[in-house]
Amino acid sequence: MPLRSTDHRSLAGRFNAGVGRELGVQLVGGADEPVYLPRRGSRPAWIRYARDHTASVLHELAHWCLATPAERERVDYGLQYRPPPRTLAEQRGFYRAELAVQALEKLLCAACGLDFEVSDDNPGRDYPAERAAFARQVDEACDALCRQGPGSDAARLLDGLAPGWRVRLAAEPWLERCA
Repeated sequence: MPLRSTDHRSLAGRFNAGVGRELGVQLVGGADEPVYLPRRGSRPAWIRYARDHTASVLHELAHWCLATPAERERVDYGLQYRPPPRTLAEQRGFYRAELAVQALEKLLCAACGLDFEVSDDNPGRDYPAERAAFARQVDEACDALCRQGPGSDAARLLDGLAPGWRVRLAAEPWLERCA
């Protein structure tokens, strides 16, 4: 059954009870800004998502799926975040860093029956042509992900969050190759 777009608790609960429990990582909501905190002692790793938004849950899970085991040992996977406002050159760097993440996020959204919208995370700065180009790149990368198949962590996540996702995505005209 597809989730409601505001159902962050259901997503977090499914993840924490399944894949998260198996792998020692927990989704925790309510953060002002999302952050990944690696396992420390007996505390599991935490994926903190922002402001209890479902989109933040799926975005942060996409980051986690794409992170290597070594990156999962570092705060925020060792990524360097440049907060807004960003110049056009900095925004282009943001888009390069976010392409695979947002492509996987789009696939996760489709599997869960949720809407997806690309994020440029740069309030107050508007680069419409760049945003449109990035949206096309995300579509193409998501299509390629469907053709190649998601990685093992992403497939495991999809099975846990959205059982039957392959069948559901086979019905999506733009994702026919995911079946």
